[in-house]
Parts: sequence; structure tokens; C-alpha cells
Amino acid sequence: MKDGFAERFEQFKTSKSTLTFIVNPLNTNTNEINIEPFGIDAGSLQMQLLDLKSKDLWSGKFTELKSKLEELEVQKCMHIAQHKWTTLKEIPRVEALIFGARNSLPECYSEVKKLAYGVLTIFASTYSCEQAFSCLNIIKTFISNSITAAFFSFQNYLAPQLSLYGDFRDDQEIMYNNFRTYGTILLVLVGIMVYIGVAFVSKLAPIALLCVILSIVGVYVGVFVNMDGKPDVEFCVLGDRILSSKDNVVCSKERNVTNSLFYKYCSKLSNSTVSNNTDDIIWQCDQYFETHEAKLLQAIPGLSSGVFWDNIGIRFRDKGDIIDLSDDPEQYQPKGRDTYNQLLVDIATSFTLLVGIFFPSCTGIMAGSNRSGDLADAQKSIPAGTLAAQLTTSFVYCSGVFLFAASYNNLFLRDKFGESVGGNLAVALLAWPHPLVIVIGSLLSTIGAGIQSLTGAPRLLQAIARDGIIPFLNVFEYSNSRNEPTKALFLTLTICECGILIGNLDHIAPILTMCFLMCYMFVNLACTLQSLLKTPNWRPRFRCYHWSMSLLGVLLCLAVMFISSWYYALASMALAGLIYKYIEFRGAEKEWGDGIRGLALSAARYSLLRLEEGPPHTKNWRPQILVLCKLNSDLVPKHRKLIAFASQLKAGKGLTLVSSVIEGEFTKKHSEAQAAKLSLKKVMTEEKVKGFAEVVVCPSIANGLSHLIQTTGLGGLKHNTVIMGWPFGWRQSPEAGRTFIGTYQNFNRN
Repeated sequence: MKDGFAERFEQFKTSKSTLTFIVNPLNTNTNEINIEPFGIDAGSLQMQLLDLKSKDLWSGKFTELKSKLEELEVQKCMHIAQHKWTTLKEIPRVEALIFGARNSLPECYSEVKKLAYGVLTIFASTYSCEQAFSCLNIIKTFISNSITAAFFSFQNYLAPQLSLYGDFRDDQEIMYNNFRTYGTILLVLVGIMVYIGVAFVSKLAPIALLCVILSIVGVYVGVFVNMDGKPDVEFCVLGDRILSSKDNVVCSKERNVTNSLFYKYCSKLSNSTVSNNTDDIIWQCDQYFETHEAKLLQAIPGLSSGVFWDNIGIRFRDKGDIIDLSDDPEQYQPKGRDTYNQLLVDIATSFTLLVGIFFPSCTGIMAGSNRSGDLADAQKSIPAGTLAAQLTTSFVYCSGVFLFAASYNNLFLRDKFGESVGGNLAVALLAWPHPLVIVIGSLLSTIGAGIQSLTGAPRLLQAIARDGIIPFLNVFEYSNSRNEPTKALFLTLTICECGILIGNLDHIAPILTMCFLMCYMFVNLACTLQSLLKTPNWRPRFRCYHWSMSLLGVLLCLAVMFISSWYYALASMALAGLIYKYIEFRGAEKEWGDGIRGLALSAARYSLLRLEEGPPHTKNWRPQILVLCKLNSDLVPKHRKLIAFASQLKAGKGLTLVSSVIEGEFTKKHSEAQAAKLSLKKVMTEEKVKGFAEVVVCPSIANGLSHLIQTTGLGGLKHNTVIMGWPFGWRQSPEAGRTFIGTYQNFNRN
């Protein structure tokens, strides 16, 4: 057996050129190919290969084939290393790609095609063995890289080997699918923690807070420890462009250096001779590569380097642009050119987009009030805790921005995923004493924020349900035996899962921003309205409070909403309007009243007080109509056309009052008066008359009409026109005539 293996490996060596011909005929020396078993003319084969190399259309197919086969080998070995045997079946077959490339060649390359088919037929098993040994080599490299990367954050930095769908550094969709899977698992775990109860969350919070504080302190200490730079963290640049460290490319332009940049940016054109002398090979290199220098730069030059002023400038870029120090679009826009291993912008950036992405990190201000029911002394704890938290986080965020700008190289700072340094987290490289401090701190910080949100949001939803503000949410007011809002928690988890399924955090952030801004805007608006309306139960205890600050908060929220995303802002405002109209339609009101109705009441009072009593100016005169209706025995207006006539005068935009009198005693006729009033309102609605209806009960009709003429109206808003029916039967009933004349005289006196 030993001798058999030795013989087989010797055949691998002697037949290497023949085996590689099927996938890479362009760089194969025809003198080393054994063509005797296939009956192929050597001269014709050599001429066809030269012709094939000279035509980009056909030579490009084999260049593409080679890269695809390399990708497939890497994927297979990744799946084997992770024991994903079923996933191997989903990978495209190598034979299909090879035959596809060969079948696309025209018949003029008959000798090339004949040799390829012969090799594939006879040496299939040998080719499979070659692939297997290649896989073993890649697995070994993958495992060693996984061990060295063990201290990076979960998925991206902590455990990249746990990627479920392949190498996420090659395809961002793979990364987002991992986010969806692991995010769902983490959401379930956090949901279980919150379901256990707020007591358990309160015990867990100090542990997470301690780790976060230690990580923040580690960053500040690291900034000053590395004040003069960190020489062991370097990245490669070509001219003004930052390069990826993938494939362990050596930062050198020298051809004699193994795996240097030369072999990335240069390609072989043809052989001047048939010998194997590499000096005879003609190389064609990228123009930018030829005219610029490759060098290693420090990723963290430190505070003393003065890089702060290099990071002050604004460099917003579009998706697909090259990360470059130049501000010339001709330099940083690829425009169809090959970018090789140069890093590209993965999302179009702008000030508005960055505001939308950053704002959710500043949204913990309501955490205390959301849990007010679980605090021992909410009036004392919420103001002190909220102000302390805001001041602390504002200091950390602002100082972090300036310290990072003064410590990091500009190109490295714009490397979003740390691809230039092997996928490392930038803040972790700066921190002291170990990057793991930052990774664990950031992990616990995000988990802690999620726990706090899942603790407060269900209670807020439960409070809305108990208040009956939105009727269809009443089912979520349920609490279990431990006073935990379980149904509200499950709805919150469902909404969170929808956000996780989006995957891309840059797409989720603007949505979260709109939700938070709408919440804060309406809180500020409510405080402003309550202060302006001087509501008796609104008594803020904060000494420095003034309604103008709340109004400023409303305007700032609106401004940030439209700065972040104007279309999201319009959609959010439309949604808020629909919710308000739904609440108004369902008539859900509590003892604390309706803010808009209160504002209307206050505005009406203010306007009435400003109206001068007495006749208005001639230019401001408009008909203020009092319609006196007679009711029949069914308490329905006897002469409906009086109200129809009043509707014809609506263009005057004046006040319309429809009134009637019921003869009798008020204590006995009260229910009839209410029914008559409803009847008048119904007729007014049918006739499209906007106004008010009123019915009075009086011992006599004449006295009742006199009371209506004298007392109807309020302040300067009184009627100046009376519409009443003509007494048709005044000849037979003198009393009706006297009543009409008396009413007319009372109106003139009024």
C-alpha cells in the first residue's frame, strides 16, 4: 500500500500540467502536457492556445472559471469544517462549471476541447483526490484563524466561526442572515429573562452595568496609554486608498515577494518563449498600482500625532465609492474600473442618514418613567436618575467622538467592518488592557438595553390598554399572578422579531428614530398644551420647567425627523393622525380629558373674551341666525323648510342657532325637551346646517320665545337675524297673531 501511494503521488507531480489544463489552459506549458494518449497534433494545439489567449472574450471565461472553482473549494471546506454535510449538496457541481466553459468555445478550438474532454474522462479520480487535499489545507488554515480570532465580538468579532451560512466577510447577505438567526435566539433568551419578572431583571442590571462601565473606562485609559500610537496595529494602503487584508496579501509591490500586491494588480499577457523563465513573462499592471506607492500605516497614531485635524473634514460618499483620502470624484469613483482589494463604501452616507443611525443610541430618557410603577419613590428617583443618565451619556458620547478623531487614522476610521486589519473591532484595538474588555462590554451593553426596552415597553402598552385609549388593545391589560404583563410582552416580542428580520441595522435605525421622535414630540406637545391651557391637574414640580422648553422640544423633534428621513417622517405623522382619528371616532376619553378638545375650549374662551360686545364693524358684519321652530306632536320640526332656508345662508360663515319651545313645567317635560333637541340636531345634520340646537320648557309659548330672543348667544357672539314661520291661521286664532307680533317686537327691542 505504501508503494502504491508513493507511485500515485509521483504521478500527481508528473501529470500536474495535464490535470490543470482543464481549468486553466491559459497558463499551461504545452511542452509539459502528455498528449500521446489523445491523438492530438502538438502544433495545432499550440496555435489554438495562442489564439485563445489573444482574445479577451474566450480567455476571460477561463479566468472567471478559475475564480469560481476557488470559491467553491473554500465553501466546501468551510462546510466540512463545520460538519454541515447536508449543505454540501446545495453547492453547484464543479463538472457543470467546467463543461459549461468548455462548451462555450467555438469549433475552431477543436484540439483544445478534445484534450480537455480526454483529461476529464481518464483522470476524474485523480482530480477528485487533488480537490480533497486542497480542502484539507484550507480547513487547517480556517481552524487556526478561528483560534486567533476568538476574542472578537460575537459573530463579527467574538465567534466568526459560528457563521451558519458561509463566510460573512465575502457576502453581507450572509452576515444579515446570521443576524436574523442569532438575533432571534437572543430575543427568545432575553424574553425569558423578562418573563421571569422585573425583580430578576433588576438583579441582572447591575452586573451588566458594571461590565459596561469597565469597558468605557478601558477605552479612556487606552486613549492615553496609546497616546504615542500603537505600532503593532497596521494596515496597508496603496496611494491614498485603504486595502483589505483578506487572503493575507503582503503589502509590497515587489514581484519576487510571495502573495504580494503585484499578483493582485498585475496579470500575464503572454510568454515570449516556451521556457519556464519568469523573466520572459510579460505582465500588465493596473495604472493606479503602477503610479502609487504601497506602504503600511499605523491604524492608531495616537493623540500626539495630530491626526485630529485630518478627521475634521466631511467626506460623505455614495455606495460603491472607493475609500480614498482624495476629495476628487475622479479618484474615489470607480466608474467601472476594477477595484481589486480596495475597500468600498457599503452604503450611501449623508448627514441626515448618520443622524438617523446615531439617534437610537440617545433614547433611554424614558426608561425610568416606563417603570414608574415598580419604583419605590418615583417622584424622587425619575428626575434624579434621568438627569444623571443624560449628563453622563452626553459626556461619554461627545468626548468619545473627539478622542476617536484624535487617535485613529482617517482611512482606518472609515473602514466600517475593520477589513483592513482582519475584521478587528477598532475600539477594541484601542482599549486597555485587552480587546476582550470592549467586546464583552459592548455585547452586554446592547443586551442590557434590549432587556430594559422589553421591560418598559410591555408595561407602557399595558397602561395604554388599561386606560382604554385604543379599544382594540384592551386585551393586553392582562397581568399574571406575578403582576407581569405577559400578553403585552408577547406582542412586544413579535414586533421586535419583525425588526430583527429586517437584518440590516442601517435600515432599522431610521425606523426606530421615527418611533422615538414621535413619542418624545407628543410628550413635549402634551406638556406644552397642559401649561398653556392651565389645566388644574397639571402641576409640574420641576422648578426650572417652562412651557417654552417643551415647545422647543417639539420643534427639535420635528426637525430631526425630517433631517433623518422626510418620507419616514411624513409616514409617521400620517400614522399618528390615523390613530388620533380612530381614538376620536371610538370616543375613548378618561378623566384626564382630550388635549385637542381642551385646546379648542381654551381657544374659544380666548376668542369670546376678545370679541367686543355691541354691534360689529360694518365690514365684519355677517348673519348670526336664530331659527325659531315649531314642533309637532312627535317633537319633530313642523316646518322643516325654515332650517333648509337657513342652510342657504351658510356662505356668510355666521353662527346658526335652531331653537324651539315646549309648553309646560320643566320638571315634567325634561325628557321631552331632550328628545326634541336630538330631533332638531338630526334635521340640522340632514340639511347640512352647522350650528347648535336648543329647546326650552316654559309655561307659555310667548314667554319661551321671549327668553330665547333675550338669552341666546354668549358675549359678543349673539344673533342678529331671526327666522320664524308666518302665522297662517292668525285670522281664526288671534292668539297666534299676537304671539308673532310680540316676538317681532321683542326682537326689535333686543
